[in-house]
Amino acid sequence: RNPLYIYFYRQEARRRVDIMAGLKGDKFSKVDQEEIMGNAHKIALREMKNVLFNIERRSNLAGAMKYISPFFSAQENAYKTWLKLAVANPQIVNRGYLVWNSPNKAGLVTDRDGKEVPSGQATGNDVIWIGLPKGVERIPFVGKGLKAFTTPEGKTADGTIIKGGFGIPKASLDILFQGGMDALYMKGNPNIFNDIFPVGPYVAVPISEVVKKQPSLEESFKWALPYGTTKNPVAGFLPTWVQRKITQLSGQSDPQFANSYQLIWATEQQKAKRNGLTPPSENQILKMTQDYWSMRTTANLIMPFAPRFDSPYKFYLDKSREYKRVYGVEADAKFLQDYPEFFSFSASLSSNPTGVQSSVQATNNINKYSNLLGDLVKIEPKLVGLVVNDPSGYEFSQAAYNYLYNKKVSPDSPQKFLSSQSPAEAQRKNEAEKGWIQYNKFINVIDNELKNRGLTSVQQNGAEDLKIVKDIFIQKLSIQTDSNEKPIFNEKTGTFQQTAWSDDYLDSDGSKTNRVISGLSKILNDEKFIKDNKNNTTWKSVSVYFDIRKAMANELMKRDVKSINAKANIDIKFAYDAVVSKLKQDDPLGFTYIYDRFLSQDLIVDKYLTPVSSEKGIK
Repeated sequence: RNPLYIYFYRQEARRRVDIMAGLKGDKFSKVDQEEIMGNAHKIALREMKNVLFNIERRSNLAGAMKYISPFFSAQENAYKTWLKLAVANPQIVNRGYLVWNSPNKAGLVTDRDGKEVPSGQATGNDVIWIGLPKGVERIPFVGKGLKAFTTPEGKTADGTIIKGGFGIPKASLDILFQGGMDALYMKGNPNIFNDIFPVGPYVAVPISEVVKKQPSLEESFKWALPYGTTKNPVAGFLPTWVQRKITQLSGQSDPQFANSYQLIWATEQQKAKRNGLTPPSENQILKMTQDYWSMRTTANLIMPFAPRFDSPYKFYLDKSREYKRVYGVEADAKFLQDYPEFFSFSASLSSNPTGVQSSVQATNNINKYSNLLGDLVKIEPKLVGLVVNDPSGYEFSQAAYNYLYNKKVSPDSPQKFLSSQSPAEAQRKNEAEKGWIQYNKFINVIDNELKNRGLTSVQQNGAEDLKIVKDIFIQKLSIQTDSNEKPIFNEKTGTFQQTAWSDDYLDSDGSKTNRVISGLSKILNDEKFIKDNKNNTTWKSVSVYFDIRKAMANELMKRDVKSINAKANIDIKFAYDAVVSKLKQDDPLGFTYIYDRFLSQDLIVDKYLTPVSSEKGIK
């Protein structure tokens, strides 16, 4: 205000002095000087108020909007002022356009997927990236928190920019339109009201609480919640820097802190792997995460825009999410095939015992089949995902994520659908998933070779070599190896170290499979679920499997030897393998996934759960 006032004051005073000089020459009295100064002051003050926002000047519309859009009055003033300036000097419009697009011309702007945004285009999520020097950690207050984001990675083969460092969302620099400038360049149908007139907490917080309870409303209320729902009602009324500080103090109990902890951990693991160094300990990662949130608190307090900080490996995180959205249950396998070195970035950042997707469809199904899910949670929680998820892919929903983070898996359980977990546990599950992908890929090769030979089982004559190869492969997947691919031997137990996949795969006593069988039976007997999925190929296949399984179990109970793997029962084993092979061929996405993950160790008859007398078989 002061420089602008001085500019207008001097301009007006000079004009009046010139007029006075023309009338009186150089002889100015003290009264003349005071008159010039007084009038110049009034004019300068008036002009300054016409240009800059003045709280004294408020229209009726601004008064009506004060609870809906708290900064509407300032925006209204800005629109009127810039419109007058543009009318007086139209060059301002073109100059503003050139300034706005200059970062795009310099190749500094990417969308949320890391794709470079050309000049004159916008996506609504454009970010200007500024590389951070290696000595950035020495900057007071904020330096330590930036340490994890200082490694640029260049570009991928398709031209995608992979950067860590300091990001400035272009919307944060759009003071005039409050981030709505990009909406003018976006293709499609951008929500102009949301972009140019953001709502205040009096509207956003109540809507956020409603959407958290009903994630299906998220799309309808996107105009009020452009950045998703708030974690608690109070946070919506607090300054951003205060929210950041609360997140830092909450630690792992806060989902944002837990996610950044996992991200920094994965980033440092990858850096150490690429440079041949020892990765930081969990305590060091915790300290780095605390420094990061301390830095974000300071940045939001002192900077005139909302800064963004991402891992140098953000591209792979985004790709993993994109694959889950597009490929569904095949997403991880596809990601491992395309980016094997960076598979660790596909690890879930939260503990998810039921495997539920963070989607609106999943949350709707949770409420729709609540009684069935209550039974499944007690039997085998992993089956919940089979009931509520979309196997073909899903669109991530922040509202659904917050909903699952706060919802118990059942009324009588303290466990939540989503919660924080240690990096070690996340990595263990990631390694197990990697093992399952390799196993499934190998089994498909074996099944195809059996089909080419006219066989259905590795137990048959003519498949002896395939059985040997299968046993060797499973053994290889079961043993942990070091960085040099050498097996890790445990001297205390006298055995090789078991992999996370092996722990998932092994079911020597049938207890895991028994839980799965019981759970799948619950699903098939649930009238509401089966009515909704009567035309679903996967559940038809599972139903056929259970019918054949019961018939084979009855036959085994009539025999002296009950094990389907016994030589005396090789005929039943061949028939069983033939049925499974046919069902997998007919439903390569659905039934194959269920069988390989949950039923591959099915013993058909459990010696501990069957009666001694077997004349009548089982029902």
